[in-house]
Amino acid sequence: MSLSTQARRIPQDDSHYYLSVSLVIPGSQIPFVLAKDKDSATIDVIGEARTADSKFAIGHQRDT
Repeated sequence: MSLSTQARRIPQDDSHYYLSVSLVIPGSQIPFVLAKDKDSATIDVIGEARTADSKFAIGHQRDT
């Protein structure tokens, strides 16, 4: 699947940040199904924030 991502950190205080992430998924790569006369699709998104050296996970998020 061809996917592009962009991330940005937003300071909350001196030692905490919010992480803003955007995903762009081409519609042609999303499997749609017909349900009740409407096209429908479900996308599962799972992400993990890691330290700069990638040794430790410092946060994660999952959503459908």
